[in-house]
Amino acid sequence: MNRHEEFIEKLLFSNSYMLAQDLNVALQTEFGVSGPYGRKIIERAVEAYVIVPSAIRFGKNQFAYVHPKKQLTKDLVLQIAAKHRPSLFRLIVGMDINNGIISYYEAMKIAGCPVEEGKTKNDSVDKLFLEVELLGYASQFANKDGVRFLVSSRDAKHADYLMAKAFKQMSIDAMFVPDILRALQRFNIISNDRVLYRNKTEPQLGVNHNNFKWDAIAYTRTTGINEARSSESNTYDKQTLVVLDVIVSRKYTDHDLQGFLSRIQGTISSVKTGKRKVLPIVIYSGIESRILINRIKKLGFLSFDLGTIYGSKIYRIIECIQSVKNTDDFTEGTIDDRIEEALETIENTGQADNLSNIKGDLFESLMFPVLNTIFSGSDIETSKELKNRNEGKTEKYEYDYIIRNSRLREITIIELKGFASSRYIDLGDIDRNNTLTWFFGRTLPFAKKMLQNDGLKITASYITTANFTSEGIEFLEGLQNGALKPNVLDVWYDGTKLLNLLKEHGFQKPLELVQKYYIKAEPSKVKVPFGAEDMPYEIETALQTDLPDLGDF
Repeated sequence: MNRHEEFIEKLLFSNSYMLAQDLNVALQTEFGVSGPYGRKIIERAVEAYVIVPSAIRFGKNQFAYVHPKKQLTKDLVLQIAAKHRPSLFRLIVGMDINNGIISYYEAMKIAGCPVEEGKTKNDSVDKLFLEVELLGYASQFANKDGVRFLVSSRDAKHADYLMAKAFKQMSIDAMFVPDILRALQRFNIISNDRVLYRNKTEPQLGVNHNNFKWDAIAYTRTTGINEARSSESNTYDKQTLVVLDVIVSRKYTDHDLQGFLSRIQGTISSVKTGKRKVLPIVIYSGIESRILINRIKKLGFLSFDLGTIYGSKIYRIIECIQSVKNTDDFTEGTIDDRIEEALETIENTGQADNLSNIKGDLFESLMFPVLNTIFSGSDIETSKELKNRNEGKTEKYEYDYIIRNSRLREITIIELKGFASSRYIDLGDIDRNNTLTWFFGRTLPFAKKMLQNDGLKITASYITTANFTSEGIEFLEGLQNGALKPNVLDVWYDGTKLLNLLKEHGFQKPLELVQKYYIKAEPSKVKVPFGAEDMPYEIETALQTDLPDLGDF
């Protein structure tokens, strides 16, 4: 061992680690060597096993070095990364926060990664995933739908279970977003004409804007008193962009905030001249500490605890929803009590209108044991998305239930609408969601085209707790006697017919819940098409405006 190596060996023995640049500076100071020669000395020390380099690089593309008798432990890597690779640090911690698993989308959020590498200095998720694998801390997996996850090495044998559970948690975060946006519209914080948000069916996608992913984006004309008022502006470049970071399924942490801030800083600098006007909003059901709340305020961000929007009972509603979503037993009676508690809490707090999206989702869960019994022995897929890419454009639609029955040689597409009984669903047209023509004239034909190779007859049933207009009923009755009618169901069910169906099949608990929380009284004599008087607060797809430059949702 020469004098250079002896010096390096003693230096690393007395330090837990050293970065390449720091080690080189120490050599230059001690021996008066040049920078390039210092690097050569370090290379030779590595070859002679005097020091051991890290598997990955840290700040300014540097290796970290440790003494051979020491290990570059996970805690030490986190210590180095916290200072020299914050994105890597947040990714690893994020995986730990999520019980040993993190999705590609959540990694992009917490690490502040761009959608496309090269347009910013931020690390890409692909690079970070690979580095965590090289460190031996985790492995990459994908679920049956191709959604990518990073799973800790100690939990790799349970990857399928963890991915299924993590995806459900992602869906819970996403399912609250439409109702949150409606609340922000009522508060006049965001405008209602240009809003995109993360979809509960594909929570792994989020909204792509300015090369970053967001849970939701909108614009606001609310700027207070100003010489050039945004409220009078007709172009979005003069309005303030609103970006949301929403976490409901767990506590919001400082790591989430730092990832949000990193993405915001990238967005602010994305315009060619000046800086983009951005209003960040953090939405949470629980938060790490009061210190974090103060930190959010000092950054100038808005933040809302769901309890301040919907009342303290919202936390129990979230617990009930998590219990429903995480159960593996969907037989009647196993989830009814949880659904009932959630619905009762929503009702007792007077939040039925404000949490209409959540009520609709609970109705879909409530109907699973019903449909599972009626279609006994069938293969049932819930919240299934079908997509087709043609000439560079992707067309896709979500289906509440796709039920395959090999014995009957039949595929049944189920459309569920858990609306208030005072609503009337009209005939509409193929361009207006939540109408009969949208389903029977647009999404159902698309499903037929996508499923035709299965060789089974395609049937359909539209089931709602609401009512149909007279024109709609006339249309549905015409379909009832046609080829679309399933063997074991009618083509359509309004609230009254649904109650009769539940009664005929002996579903006592679902019958009570539907009657109590969805069909409370006789319908209004004035037949109001769904959402006509208070659009877009009651119509989810009014928040799904098609803006090509804002990406998918």
